[in-house]
Amino acid sequence: AKSGDTALVVPEGKNATIDLNGYTINCQSDLTGDVKDAVFVKNNAALKIISENEAGSITGKNSHIKNLGTLTLDNVKISGIQGNEAIKNDGTLSLKNVSITDNHGGVSVGDEGVLKLSNKVVIKDNAKGSVSKNVVGNLNKKISFEEPLTSDSCIGLGDMETILTNGAKGKALPGNFVSDTGNRYIYWTEDGSEIKISAQ
Repeated sequence: AKSGDTALVVPEGKNATIDLNGYTINCQSDLTGDVKDAVFVKNNAALKIISENEAGSITGKNSHIKNLGTLTLDNVKISGIQGNEAIKNDGTLSLKNVSITDNHGGVSVGDEGVLKLSNKVVIKDNAKGSVSKNVVGNLNKKISFEEPLTSDSCIGLGDMETILTNGAKGKALPGNFVSDTGNRYIYWTEDGSEIKISAQ
């Protein structure tokens, strides 16, 4: 995207798929129009961004993504986005074979937002200055799994006190998650079914 371009908006009631096929969405410049996010999925809309062969990329300081509907990313790398977060999620965000690294912020999850993770998901090394900001927001039982996470999946979490997952047993391990500050422990609930994060 270049200066004067407008955002990619998926309107209510519409479904769309973009196959990057190894290519890159790059938005360095400010966008014109009312929507300032490079990609905006509205309520009751759905967008899939996939890359059939080698991984595709989303980069550029203004390549922010806002999701109020259903957004699926598959085989995509996201990096180089400035501002508060790369993805602001208030809908259903599905990540499969996705890395979100080296942005000012990773993923923020609003009260209506949920995360569905599959295969290899890496959300780490997102920071503004010395402050790490990988996955933040309301994560109470918000993370589920469509397919098991690989052992090298790594999801950084801000300081919070909550049960993170909904259906973790057999799909994920506490070791898939890390505390950004080192001030939180991540472990199984007493019944061994879900993963929680706590100061003790």
